[in-house]
Amino acid sequence: MSDGSDRNDAVLVGRFRREFNAFWNRGDWHDDDRPNDEWDPIADAGISALRRGDLDGAVHAIVHYVSDEMELEVSSRTESELRRFLSDFARSAGWTSTHTPANSRSPLSEPTPADVEGERPGPAALWNMIDDFCESVRPSARVNETQLAPRLRAVQVVPNNQHAIPLSIVVGPDEVILGLGHDGCRFELSADDAPTRSKIREILEAARNGRAEEETWRRSSECRVWLADGTEVSTRTIHGLTLRSRRGPSTVRRYEPYDPSPMTS
Repeated sequence: MSDGSDRNDAVLVGRFRREFNAFWNRGDWHDDDRPNDEWDPIADAGISALRRGDLDGAVHAIVHYVSDEMELEVSSRTESELRRFLSDFARSAGWTSTHTPANSRSPLSEPTPADVEGERPGPAALWNMIDDFCESVRPSARVNETQLAPRLRAVQVVPNNQHAIPLSIVVGPDEVILGLGHDGCRFELSADDAPTRSKIREILEAARNGRAEEETWRRSSECRVWLADGTEVSTRTIHGLTLRSRRGPSTVRRYEPYDPSPMTS
């Protein structure tokens, strides 16, 4: 009786490899010199976890394989699109609940109200700083706070001035991911120590006051901000998988302050 089930499962595995390869070869996701058939091992790296309904495990396995075995960098944009592809395939294949323990929802299922209304992770001092900043920009920006997971919370700041820089602050128990601009640039910082919290506030104020610019190449972006003392800090992100992220021309977007009149602080 298991022959039919096993045969159907083998068909799904084959289909997954074909669709994964088609997905992975779209656009500028990989180095042009690499052969297309090199992506089969990447698909195989994540399929075991995906068949169990473990989306996070599948994403982690694939990213780990690409980073460690192929020595390529996976951007946040690529990882997000990978997660969406894996989730869609798992639903269509019926892999969303395989081997899921009783009384435990699948990682591929929709968030529950508890996920949306969970407690804020990280130190209270960090959230006091974030609340203070958000309150100060609220007249000139829209602020939205959401719960991404039980121990992961995000704050989005979208300025009314369309020429000012949008911000995102994602807080976990030990880490803060500070996103700037439109192309995925972000700082990954510790949430625990006071000097880092002070640096986060300085970066937020610099962005708010228009001391920021974003440079975009075909395969990467870099965001630069200038603190009140003139110090430049920057962060760069890679779009897809590539070893040649800064080749070719670039465009530079120089941001304006949130408020109509420039601030000096």
